[in-house]
Amino acid sequence: MATLKEVARLAGVSASTVSRIINGKGEKCAGAAVQKRVWDAVRATGYVPNQEAKRLKEGGGTPKEAITVSCLFARAEDYKEDSFFNALAACVEEEVLRQGCRLGLRYSHKDALRLCREEAFAPGRTEGLVVLGKSGPDCEGLIGRFKKRVVHITLNQMEIRRDHIVCDGWHAAEMALQYLYEAGHRVIGYVGETEKEIRYRGYRAFMLDVGLTPGPIFPAAMNPAGGHRAVERILAAKTRPTALFCANDATAQGVLRGLAEAGVAVPAQMSVISIDNIPEAEQTKPLLTTVKVPFRDLGSFAVKTLLDRIDHGHTVPLNIFMPCELVVRQSVAAPRSDANMGG
Repeated sequence: MATLKEVARLAGVSASTVSRIINGKGEKCAGAAVQKRVWDAVRATGYVPNQEAKRLKEGGGTPKEAITVSCLFARAEDYKEDSFFNALAACVEEEVLRQGCRLGLRYSHKDALRLCREEAFAPGRTEGLVVLGKSGPDCEGLIGRFKKRVVHITLNQMEIRRDHIVCDGWHAAEMALQYLYEAGHRVIGYVGETEKEIRYRGYRAFMLDVGLTPGPIFPAAMNPAGGHRAVERILAAKTRPTALFCANDATAQGVLRGLAEAGVAVPAQMSVISIDNIPEAEQTKPLLTTVKVPFRDLGSFAVKTLLDRIDHGHTVPLNIFMPCELVVRQSVAAPRSDANMGG
């Protein structure tokens, strides 16, 4: 079994730094790059913290080292392409290791469809599943095999009879739009998915509440390619928006790239705001103003809720709501009278 010193040697840091990061004190002692190196080393070595290994002596609970936790990317055909849920999964896995449990697998949506057809796939009673994103009926065949040992993390509140950790996408949309509105924007476009999407519903509700007509609407896949493809329609719109609300940062990345290629200055000619605060939001040009989703807290609460469920700590489905916050950077400014010129 790997030791703390082996992890430290692989990560190139001291054993005390590894210990602090694993015990949840990383933000106070190390930057994001160092924390990532440590967690990568933990995964590579298979190191498992020796926490509460003897819980059976304390009331018959399941020892944590016997519990395996996997992640299902419910909406991603290939989870490697989804920066938001990859960041969220990393936080889930860090908490799994911090709790002294074992890391399971990462399942994509495609994996879920395949495993639904495999009758032999039967997770054990100490195997749990964290479902990342809004899951549809086609994933139920896999999710159902974990019985009640499942917790969902979403931005959309779902009508499910399972544990559910939510960062309310409706409220996040309101927060982003309120910031644009207070900056003086009145023609605010939407870029992203519209079908059963809480952020889109939040956008429409806000616009109507303040007496504005929703639109223009630019339906797009919520990834950089989708945002980039939407730019041609944005610039061809009869009424060009002075600001764009993108449903997530990945979409905003593509929009910013497309606007730059078209010679439209952000935020001088068009403002852009979104939701998530993935690491890439600090690397865009200009830096992206966005609503922060609390990845670490979502991951931590999901794992702790799942472990309590596995250990028979609660029997009714829990719904836990997490707050979000605005992160102001460089992509929003007051609209100029000549904002529709150029490009």
